Amino acid sequence: MRQYVARRLLFGLIVIWGVSVMIFFLMRFLPGEAVYMVLGEDVSADPKLVAAVKARLGLDKPVHEQYLVWISGVLRGDMGKSLQTDEPVVQQILARLPVTLELGVLSTILGIVIAIPIGVISALRQDTRIDYVLRVSCIILLAMPAFWVGTMLLVFPSIWFKWVPPLGYTEFFQDPKVNLTQLAFPVFVLATHFSTAIMRLTRSSLLEVLRQDYIRTAWSKGLRESVVVARHALKNAMIPVVTVIGLHMGRLVGGTVLLESIFSLPGVGRLFLESVIVRDYTQVQAIVLLFALVFTIANILVDITYGWLDPRIKLSR
Repeated sequence: MRQYVARRLLFGLIVIWGVSVMIFFLMRFLPGEAVYMVLGEDVSADPKLVAAVKARLGLDKPVHEQYLVWISGVLRGDMGKSLQTDEPVVQQILARLPVTLELGVLSTILGIVIAIPIGVISALRQDTRIDYVLRVSCIILLAMPAFWVGTMLLVFPSIWFKWVPPLGYTEFFQDPKVNLTQLAFPVFVLATHFSTAIMRLTRSSLLEVLRQDYIRTAWSKGLRESVVVARHALKNAMIPVVTVIGLHMGRLVGGTVLLESIFSLPGVGRLFLESVIVRDYTQVQAIVLLFALVFTIANILVDITYGWLDPRIKLSR
């Protein structure tokens, strides 16, 4: 087990390093230079000032030297300073991270609570009216992008009812009621979009398990449906579902980028979008590394969970 976890951590570090290389060089290949975004168009024609700012920001060095300086700082816990605000990027991320974490955790919990029971009901009532209704609803929700649904939740209520969902963000400990009210709509949008794939996979996986011989044996013993599903079928059916949950948890972080902007939430996703617009290299690089770290950890936790769901899986190999 320890050997397996160590190997997975090593692979995760390699992935994160690869992401750091890609995002660093891709940001340099974008059209336009960050120094002009810092100085403004009115002084961009002054070569001496441009050269001085480039030297101060370290942008006058060759790209590979810039990367070595930056990655060595990352290994020491220093991801640099924002090109726009001249503040440490770690400080800005930590200030906004609670918003994104709350949004992501609530969306994940709600999505799982919605998806798994619906998938189980759909599998147990296969080819019935309720199964068709649930499957069609799932396909419709899956076809609608989360950012489009969020935009429509703002547009239609304002047109039809002259009412707009509460925007902005209030800390939970400051006012729990206002906090949950402000997060209700973005959490609902992310959770429904997240739950569609989980629901479909839960249904198909459970149907496959219910056809196994040991499940037929459990039925033949006269066990109740709830016992057969909960004790024998559902646990084995959850193995592919856990995989998708882990992958979607990583994507969930990226999905907050547009929703945080739509609902005026000061989270990491909104900070990422703002940083891309102004070519804030150091800020974008730090946030992408954070996303890669979350995605990698989620996948490692999924692999470890396999051993608990199915002891036949040998994690040490």
